[in-house]
Amino acid sequence: MTIEEARAIIEKTSSPHLKRDMEKFIKRQQRKEGAYGKAKKGNRPEAVREPLRPAMHA
Repeated sequence: MTIEEARAIIEKTSSPHLKRDMEKFIKRQQRKEGAYGKAKKGNRPEAVREPLRPAMHA
């Protein structure tokens, strides 16, 4: 979900709980983007392709 989508949900809903959660999400995303440029998800299976150390009982 993007920040824009979260803002659209806040505009549409009347639920105070959902509004609160979306505001928390927006703040979290803005913190991430501020620290790392653009928040993006890494490719976990590709990142853990090889083990860090060889198996002891191979």
